[in-house]
Amino acid sequence: MWQAGDTEGYSFTGRPGTPIWFELVTTDMAAASSFYTEVF
Repeated sequence: MWQAGDTEGYSFTGRPGTPIWFELVTTDMAAASSFYTEVF
């Protein structure tokens, strides 16, 4: 997982490679939910 360190977060710069969207696509929502519940 990402740890901020000295960085507070992402800034939108409009340049290629700038992170703008994070999502999970899964066919097993129950397993994904269980996994992320354990991790976080």
